[in-house]
Amino acid sequence: MFASIPDFKEFYSETDVNREGLECLRLLNEIIADFDE
Repeated sequence: MFASIPDFKEFYSETDVNREGLECLRLLNEIIADFDE
């Protein structure tokens, strides 16, 4: 399965607030994992 989030590239950023992008990737991982359940 392939997934895409509209405008994810505008949402994704590497800043200190989101731990250099890790929180954006964690959110994307959670969304995709929910489809696997």
